[in-house]
Amino acid sequence: MATLRALECLVALVDHGSVTAAAESLHLSQPALSHQIASLERELGTPVVERLGRGVRVTAAGRATAQEARVALRAAEEAVRIGRRVGAGRAGPDVRR
Repeated sequence: MATLRALECLVALVDHGSVTAAAESLHLSQPALSHQIASLERELGTPVVERLGRGVRVTAAGRATAQEARVALRAAEEAVRIGRRVGAGRAGPDVRR
């Protein structure tokens, strides 16, 4: 299964348009970001970026995956927020109801 970090890297790449800028935004090295993208491509069985002489271009599969990744990342952020609230005693375990 794709990791949240790999999905986060793809979204950053879509948003920033370059490996350098995406890596900087996530406080990662360029090779670390590239590794996450390659891992995601293996998981999907298709390229999410087209590697050009200078830079990359996001593929249709990459754009579609990034769109759904945004939903997953928001859900993960909400899960952490709720867990913190319940853990701090500011909400009960049925906080979503």
